[in-house]
Amino acid sequence: MGTALVGCGEPTPPPNILLLIADDLGFSDIEAWGGNEARTPELDRLSRTGVRFTRFYTAGATCDPTRASILTGRYPQRFGFRLRPRGLPAEITTLPELLRETGYATHLVGKWHLGTGPASVRPNGQGFDSFYGFLDQKLLKPPTLGTYWHPRLVRDEGETEVTSGHLTEILTREAVTKIEQADRDRPWLLQVAFFAPHQPVQPPGEPIEIRPGDDRPRYLALVETLDTSIGKILDALEESGQAENTVVVFLSDNGAEDPRSNAPLLGGKTQLYEGGLRVPLIIRRPGEARPGTVDRVTSSMDLYPTIAALAGAQSSEPLDGVDLTSLLDEPSADLAPRTLFWEDRSYSVPRVRGVAPQPVSTNPPPGDHGGDYSILDDTGRWRYTSESGNAALLDLESDPTGSHNVLDEHPEVAERLIGLARDWFREIERIPVRIAAEGDASWDGEVGRLDGAGALTLSGWDTLRTPGWGAWVLSFGLTPDADSEPPWPLAHQEGVFSLWWEAGDRLRFEIGDTTLEGPVPAVGECTAITAGALYDRGISVVVLLVDGLAVGQAFGKRVRINKHLDEPIRIGAAPDAKGRTTHFRGVVRKPILLNSTVTPLATPRLAQEACGSAR
Repeated sequence: MGTALVGCGEPTPPPNILLLIADDLGFSDIEAWGGNEARTPELDRLSRTGVRFTRFYTAGATCDPTRASILTGRYPQRFGFRLRPRGLPAEITTLPELLRETGYATHLVGKWHLGTGPASVRPNGQGFDSFYGFLDQKLLKPPTLGTYWHPRLVRDEGETEVTSGHLTEILTREAVTKIEQADRDRPWLLQVAFFAPHQPVQPPGEPIEIRPGDDRPRYLALVETLDTSIGKILDALEESGQAENTVVVFLSDNGAEDPRSNAPLLGGKTQLYEGGLRVPLIIRRPGEARPGTVDRVTSSMDLYPTIAALAGAQSSEPLDGVDLTSLLDEPSADLAPRTLFWEDRSYSVPRVRGVAPQPVSTNPPPGDHGGDYSILDDTGRWRYTSESGNAALLDLESDPTGSHNVLDEHPEVAERLIGLARDWFREIERIPVRIAAEGDASWDGEVGRLDGAGALTLSGWDTLRTPGWGAWVLSFGLTPDADSEPPWPLAHQEGVFSLWWEAGDRLRFEIGDTTLEGPVPAVGECTAITAGALYDRGISVVVLLVDGLAVGQAFGKRVRINKHLDEPIRIGAAPDAKGRTTHFRGVVRKPILLNSTVTPLATPRLAQEACGSAR
């Protein structure tokens, strides 16, 4: 456990970390941020005693991406967090894992929302010593989207139980108990992830006035309940004598669903505009820290390196976030400029709110991956957003609310930002699996040779490497030996999928209950094979491509695959119909796994990458 020496006095113990996360709280819901509807005296008190970050952006416009960014310090898209992937890969050292290695006790109270199975992706499998709350809001009261009253909650890996009372108050009592019973000889991380003020709008009491057809008064009452709960938790710190050595961090995971809560910023939850991404952040350090206001562009990815630095923990992770502790010492200190990116699903999802800047350009320059994305340049001035078929360039220097589209006046700025986004996406969509030769196969990092009794194995990052949840693409180049005859096993993952080159130059791709077949070019040169699957919102889309051209596509019901995740993908070896292992003979080039979907603009690039040097 690390300590710091102050002068010649006693070593200063590492501070406790209290991380408070609101759910769908708007930029202007807090009085200290300009709100005038809800009463938030406790958050205002925290604002006055801490450092306020007024240009703080979450890494996503919905729950999951931001939570993933806090725990990893990286872009959530690296892990497929656009909608709801399976969970974080085991290879990632999460923030609670890092702090636990440093000697911290780690606790999570409240919402998880980063995967429900297998156990390795749940809180206890991702670094938390204890967990009390709910893995997913749908589990609070199945089959509804959630409830505050008498919720179903779980402790660690136990069974869910109906708990009497209001969810916010239940979680607050648990958090206060954790603080009161904390081991004073060991630092702790306590993450309290509230559900409030997320829908459904169910405050503990009724507001004085309820306007028919308008949930606003109830919503504001829920905000006030959140504020009261935070006050009780801060009081517990004071009364237990731990406030003097506890760092307090407060933020919302994204903007509010109601644009009124984000005013004057445009838009709200699910949207890649200021109102969906810009939220309050407060960091209060004990001791010598002084309050202040930071107007530098910062991100939820920055919380990982910042909290690690405050805790004296050394991370070897390749982080996208940066340490903000210099701003806690001097709020006007410089921060190295950087471009920030967002990519909110690589497939179409209906928007909750149809808010967009006006006028709208209806013919935006496309990205090669499809879906919605946004870029904030390294000056913090220009934001380019492509969303739902519309494009907007926003000048946040002259228009801080992000309401006026100036794309037609500055097309060269948009073109530059689109190029940066395209390069970024091509980097973060790669799944960094381990590739190794098995048997008599060889692998030099680019090309593999299979001589009839071996295979290339792809392992690691199991939650992304295995299809059956979210988006998945496998692509590679094949050059069969001239003296061999099909059938050839191309790729196989036990219990999940298989891909064969059949006699008669036919491909067969089997995954779940879906089988696709299609032709392949004649033997004699490298052939680029691409298989893709998308599982989302009750449906599945499976595709098969040869040399960048689609040869098969099928739509069906969603199949969630949570078994066989740790089975490696074998290229060049698979059991045949009789259970006998069959092998491919020839050359395999550049196996690539992506956590994105196959799009018309991306597939020629994949084909060229797989076989370009072999043609």
